[in-house]
Amino acid sequence: MSRYSVAMLVLSTAQTLAAVERPTVFDLLDRYAETQTKLKSFRITGETQVHEDNSYGLVLGESGSLCDVRFDGERISSRRASWGNVTESGRPIPKDRPAYRSHLWDGQSYWRYSRGSSDKGRVVINNKQNAWEVDRLKNGHVASSMLGYMAGTSRRMDEVLRDAREISLRPRTEQVNGVSCHVIDAKTAHGDYSVWLDPEHGYHVAKAHVELREGEQHYFYGRPFEVAGKRLTWTVETQGFQEIDGVWVPMESTQIYDRLFDEDGNYEKTHTSIKLGEVQLNPDHEALNSFAHDDIPEGVPVFVVQVAGIQYTWQAGKLVPNVNEAIIDEIDKITDEIMAGTSDGTAISSRDQMSELTTPATDLLDRYAATQEKLKSFIAEAESRIESRGGSGQVDWQERERCEFRFDGDRVRHRATSWGGAATTPDRPAYRSFLWDGEFLVQYRRGLDSKNNRVFVKRNSQGKGTMIATEYRGAPLMGICGGDLERVDHILRRAEDLVVAFQVEPVADVNCHVITAHTRRGHYTVWVDPKHDYNIARMTVQRVPGDLFDQGQKAQANMVFVLSNVRFRQLEGVWVPMEADVEHTRGDQTSRWHHERTRMVLDPDHHTLHSFVADDIPDGTQVIVPGVYGAEYTWQDGKAVSEVSEDVKL
Repeated sequence: MSRYSVAMLVLSTAQTLAAVERPTVFDLLDRYAETQTKLKSFRITGETQVHEDNSYGLVLGESGSLCDVRFDGERISSRRASWGNVTESGRPIPKDRPAYRSHLWDGQSYWRYSRGSSDKGRVVINNKQNAWEVDRLKNGHVASSMLGYMAGTSRRMDEVLRDAREISLRPRTEQVNGVSCHVIDAKTAHGDYSVWLDPEHGYHVAKAHVELREGEQHYFYGRPFEVAGKRLTWTVETQGFQEIDGVWVPMESTQIYDRLFDEDGNYEKTHTSIKLGEVQLNPDHEALNSFAHDDIPEGVPVFVVQVAGIQYTWQAGKLVPNVNEAIIDEIDKITDEIMAGTSDGTAISSRDQMSELTTPATDLLDRYAATQEKLKSFIAEAESRIESRGGSGQVDWQERERCEFRFDGDRVRHRATSWGGAATTPDRPAYRSFLWDGEFLVQYRRGLDSKNNRVFVKRNSQGKGTMIATEYRGAPLMGICGGDLERVDHILRRAEDLVVAFQVEPVADVNCHVITAHTRRGHYTVWVDPKHDYNIARMTVQRVPGDLFDQGQKAQANMVFVLSNVRFRQLEGVWVPMEADVEHTRGDQTSRWHHERTRMVLDPDHHTLHSFVADDIPDGTQVIVPGVYGAEYTWQDGKAVSEVSEDVKL
């Protein structure tokens, strides 16, 4: 046989073996799943280091956490102590006094315990199993990504890929940390995936990249995924494996979470490093007390979702009810009246009372929303008295403000003058305004020196909600809490737990319905006033580290918002909130203000009044157009004018 023939035979044989050895996509997913079945019962401890960055100039700095996760295939416990990361007050959470949060599904009830660095916190118990809550635990612990749970879904990676609408295996392997890995690309219901599987380490994920885009339907913890922005990418890479009891376990990884908010390039990026410490496979969970409630200190308040109207306290490992005798008397009275029904309708009347006391929370939100629909177009003039206090409790500064706010359900204009301290006086106040006219967002700031005047112009509406929530002191009277950008009823409809207390509670001599809700944005308590068109008479929001606020940032310290002392006036047959006290605490910084509407006009003729025209900006004011470079703009005749590019007409 010639040398050429031998060479061709060897090449042919090698190609045949390569073809036989090359696995399919689903072969690889089967091998990955086989490894995962060996990791269905474990105890894992680990540590994270996080660095956060953004385009808004918020210095978030570094943070860290220690975690302990236990799972037996059904029950699951996750505990996390967190520290660092500069808070809104400018002070980090100390490592020796960390914030703490634990989640537990013990097979019967779902428990959430959370506390800040200087309080006992609270416990919420749900006696009804919700599959998404268990999925949340699987997806949200320190080793989730290493065990195949990616961003945007609570389903394991191989399950997502098997349902992909498009899936393919790259023709060649690619190197990741010195190992030739198989690479799968897929378009799924949860984003576009690229996954590198490591054949030398149990076909674990050596690297993964997921891209979630605006307009696509994604899920987070089993619920619709709230994408705030145009694109979100999530990348994970495993740096090290360890063989434990014959099973390869990912021990170290990095994750990069990158969210693009808008076309101006505003972004938020989080870089997380994860190192696992102790890993026990198939441990004796009973001996370890893995699913006990032994992390809850004495005296912590406890709320049981299915037992509205009664708050408990944790004492000696048990729930001790804080019984309100007045509530018990009211229940007994109504029950007696029902049982003693007569032909004149007494029983029916009592049932009506019972029905009114137990109105579903969603019905109350519907009634509140119906009133807000009548208040969607107005002009409100108001005065506010504002003060801020630091950690010492001393007043840092005080301010007075007069404002006018115009709104038609979409377009908005806000103008405010303020004074206080040595720099500004009632005769020489500071001035600011913002306008969304349906096309442009225009922000104007007037300094004490005209050289410091500035106009900012954007051609998108995403900043409108932020401006209303942060600039307009009357936003809480529109149902927008501090730390939120949308109305409270919209948030509550997405609540994890939404209940209305059996008993009514008096607020300013009106018996109000009390709605409580636990959401990803915190714990809400809302008093709904049936006498005043189901407006909100009082409201509190409590956030602990990890809860969301603003555009999806995570709280690093306790945050508390309180709306109280609301006074109503009837205008054109509609009850309108006209006055209230507001308190908003972030970390150790507290702002308080009293807001009073001095004039209110419902359904005005905005067109005739030129309500949404930027006619308060002097000609010659410098204009900044984010994202536009190489051109200088000035304000002239109601528009931004540039000598080198097309005018921005408003």
